[in-house]
Amino acid sequence: MGRITGLLADSLDMLADASVYGIALYAVGRSGSFRQALATASGVLQIALGFAPSLRLFVVFFTAAEPGEHMMIAVGLLLLRKRVSC
Repeated sequence: MGRITGLLADSLDMLADASVYGIALYAVGRSGSFRQALATASGVLQIALGFAPSLRLFVVFFTAAEPGEHMMIAVGLLLLRKRVSC
């Protein structure tokens, strides 16, 4: 359970980094109020992605559910694709 949740947390961390960079690039040259709204959206996204692994651990702990193999394969392929493209 710990390794799978760690993999999920790592992939969500990479997603948060990529989305923040994308939002920041989109905000370049925009008005101040628009940049402020994008910064708020970026912060909310990071908080949501940060709580996802904690929520997963909470659910698994109290329901004794095993992780789905499809989710593990999907996350593994996404990480593999990122490693190969670097």
